[in-house]
Amino acid sequence: MVKLDWFNIDFDYNKSTPFFQSAPNYRIRFDIDKLENATLQNLLDMIYDQNEEIELIFISEYIINGKRISSKSNINKIITIKNWREIPEIDKETNEGAVYANIKRLKQSDVFNYCMAIKRGFKEIYLSFFSDTYMVYISSDVIDIISNDESKIDKLKDSYSELYDTHYNE
Repeated sequence: MVKLDWFNIDFDYNKSTPFFQSAPNYRIRFDIDKLENATLQNLLDMIYDQNEEIELIFISEYIINGKRISSKSNINKIITIKNWREIPEIDKETNEGAVYANIKRLKQSDVFNYCMAIKRGFKEIYLSFFSDTYMVYISSDVIDIISNDESKIDKLKDSYSELYDTHYNE
């Protein structure tokens, strides 16, 4: 588990996704198939400044019986990896866990390219992009955005009132 304190999120594949770890007033969810390319780009423009440093965290390997097994993320086919840091998390009793990879100095275009790859059917992995203010979790079904600033989520909900999923708002 990697603790992302500024979002109050435990990034852990054994726990619920970041969306369900945050309060409704700090999150917004979109159906990935309902976001047109231009709408997705506009959404990312709203949350990530073009020059803002974005980080990525994902599971690069699983540890089973003390052996590291690749998650076969193939993330390098979408994002150029330059600054890789591994964070192994091992349960001492079971000798199992995961290796989380953290990549720094990404651009907004990396987030967009990953979203587009997922929409086209690229293999989904447990992954989030984050900055100081926003976290973006992407799966084959949804794009979840979490902020540590409630007013920023309110602005997104106002701007995309017709598009965001209101099912989990309470």
